[in-house]
Amino acid sequence: MKLTRRDVLRFAGGGLIGTLFTPIPWKLLDDTAIWTQNWAWLPKLPRGPISTRFSHCTLCPAGCTLRARCCNGVPVGLTGVPNLATKNGVLCAAGFASHHMPYHPLRLNGPRAYTGKDDGSMLIPVTMDATVEALGRKLRAAASATSGGSVAILDQRPGRALSRAYQEFLSGFQGGQYLVSPSSEDGTLRALRNLSATQCPPLGYDFENARTVLSFGAPLLDGWGVPEQMYRLFSDRSASGRKLIQIESSKSRTARAAASWLPVAPGTEAVLALGLANVIVREGLYSKDAERRIKDFPRYRDLVLRYHPHPVAALAGVDPDVLVDTARAIASSPSIVVSGADPAAGPADQTTEILVAGLNLLVGNVGRKGGIVYRRDVPGTDGPGYAETALHQVPDHSIAALIMDGMESGATFPHSLLKRKLVEDGGTVVLLSPYLSGHSAVADYLVPTASPWETWEEVPAPPGATSASFSLAVPLLPGREYSVDAYTFLKSLSKASGVNLEDHGSGESLLRRRAEMIAASKRGMVYAADGSEGKPASSFANGEAIWQSCADGGTWVDDAADASSKPEFNILGQLTDADLARSARMQQAAGSLTLVPFSTRAALSGATISPVMSKVFQESDLRMNGGTVLLNPKTALLFGLKNEDRASVRTKNGLLIARVLCDPTVKPGLLHAAVGPLPNGTPVADEEQSAGVLSLCTIQDDGSWRFTEATIEKV
Repeated sequence: MKLTRRDVLRFAGGGLIGTLFTPIPWKLLDDTAIWTQNWAWLPKLPRGPISTRFSHCTLCPAGCTLRARCCNGVPVGLTGVPNLATKNGVLCAAGFASHHMPYHPLRLNGPRAYTGKDDGSMLIPVTMDATVEALGRKLRAAASATSGGSVAILDQRPGRALSRAYQEFLSGFQGGQYLVSPSSEDGTLRALRNLSATQCPPLGYDFENARTVLSFGAPLLDGWGVPEQMYRLFSDRSASGRKLIQIESSKSRTARAAASWLPVAPGTEAVLALGLANVIVREGLYSKDAERRIKDFPRYRDLVLRYHPHPVAALAGVDPDVLVDTARAIASSPSIVVSGADPAAGPADQTTEILVAGLNLLVGNVGRKGGIVYRRDVPGTDGPGYAETALHQVPDHSIAALIMDGMESGATFPHSLLKRKLVEDGGTVVLLSPYLSGHSAVADYLVPTASPWETWEEVPAPPGATSASFSLAVPLLPGREYSVDAYTFLKSLSKASGVNLEDHGSGESLLRRRAEMIAASKRGMVYAADGSEGKPASSFANGEAIWQSCADGGTWVDDAADASSKPEFNILGQLTDADLARSARMQQAAGSLTLVPFSTRAALSGATISPVMSKVFQESDLRMNGGTVLLNPKTALLFGLKNEDRASVRTKNGLLIARVLCDPTVKPGLLHAAVGPLPNGTPVADEEQSAGVLSLCTIQDDGSWRFTEATIEKV
């Protein structure tokens, strides 16, 4: 079957996945098997001895430990490993079926390239040699002074040995850009490091010892970080005394479970952060060395004193007494203040991220136990590295050639954001992935990499972890002849583009070298997968011994970092008076609504979820399907809508036909739109429907897309 960009967007972005996520009707799976010509990939029932292997899941950054029940060496069942010292042994629904991924119907069976840039361009097979040669020419052209753009790599799982290789590759191009996902869970930490006026070590959230956690929309109890850890910390607060306060416009799962929920008007989070700072400064609750470590403290103090809690509370739609109590709570105990990056709605606007991060500086949370602590990098990568830049913060039209790593972060972003960052003619985009996915529609070249369970993969520390760590996902199945190791492909590309890249052999060799560095450092502890007591890394004879322990499912965890560092900060960063003046509620036109997309980390990528998970993701309604919008009943009544009606949602960017659900917890004037796979059997006949909610979102000047003006009408 011949495919165009439009077809891939419709199939991989929702249409085909909407049918593949179910074990029935079998005819559709049969048709898909014919379409992909993958009869040889259909799993064959193994026969032989039963054995057990320990490994780690690679479907999201949590990297949970798992136990694989194998028949003749082939994994046939996965379970979690609870009660581990590393606290990451409870699998989610997607993780339970990760051993299905080598047989996914959307798997690529060879390199592909589009014949052009328009939506009607055909996706055709190409050879790997031809792909590398063509990309080498394009990278050399992108590096030339006349290209008008730079070479960039989007690494959705930073912190790996492969990440370091990406950075080394980019150093061969003038102005090379190392990019990370816009919706990373360590966005607050990145903002703090960007605010540092002196060298600041890596940072992590010490949730274990925090007494108060103030979240500006972070989905802490809905798949954030390491889910097992977050549920354990916040499920029984009566015994621990730990307090979670959620600031969010919707009553999410986290808001429902929080000790306190502040239902703010959307777009007022930055003003609310200034109101909290006002209370802390006026009552003298700020850290005594804040004035010494914050270089622009006088300007910050003058600013926040203009934001009295009563007018701020009225603007944000919250109780002023609750606002005051919240400010006192984060100032009186070890606390963490974190801004939330929804997996679909993306990060908060830049002003909000900076002001929220600044609250941690104001109350002395940085470098404090129970707050935001210093950590070290994995041995061998210490010292200044390549600067990380979130994709949405890259200057517009600055990328001429982009390589996208296929290890997904569990979050997504609008295709319009990526197109906005590319040069005017669209540049060149390469996607390294085992599968057709939504991002395949915006790439020019698709390079198939190994699926989970087919190769050695590194599982680094989850975003925001307090210590660096190193663990492995082990290969239990033979690799496909048409797939390529990402590091091997990078080496080939370096030769074709004339860039010097140190040759460490294979991807496995790269990981073994990291184990050797860990052994040489004699730092940290190595914990076995069976939950037994950890052993100091210094007790292992060499790197091979540590490698073998990690290959058996173990995890190396680094020692705590030196807490004596005292970097200085500019708490307002590069914010101008104009930026601060815009920190107020978004104004809605008469008869319009504010569209806010939302989703969960597990439900976003159909290309990394087994089709048999439809009972969880599409039929149970535990996770809302794409094409569903939530309205307050009063808002619905104003637009002549009722529960289960079908309506057209329109923004200046397009329209979407959606199912309406009335929810009294939604604030009036808001339109919450679910992002995820479409319901089973949903026909997708046009591009607007297949592109989904994110295609309706407007990209703001700072690259965020959280709020968009929309209208809704019954159909």
